[in-house]
Amino acid sequence: IVMKPQLSASLEEQIAMLDLERDYLERGVRVNGLASEVFQEMEVRLGEIDELVKGLEERKAMSPWRRNTLYPCCLLLLLFVTGLSIAMVALNILKLLIGYGPVPGIDG
Repeated sequence: IVMKPQLSASLEEQIAMLDLERDYLERGVRVNGLASEVFQEMEVRLGEIDELVKGLEERKAMSPWRRNTLYPCCLLLLLFVTGLSIAMVALNILKLLIGYGPVPGIDG
């Protein structure tokens, strides 16, 4: 999977923010006077936070080469292939204009 590069400091800050939010929600879940709907919403949010933290930790554990170099290389490759296809289309249009190749479907 190719991911857009992100600074590792930013990842650490996001993980820290999610940890703080998880602690806050866990303290709220421990309170006994909660309605069941609020309790369920908090449990769902805790699950979402755990998923986000897991994804961010996977990004953080990724090798620096893959994290910082692979994305720009893929973009350059895509740009090269796009330029090549545009050049091929322009060449075919030029050949049709000067009459070098036959037009498909026209008997001459």
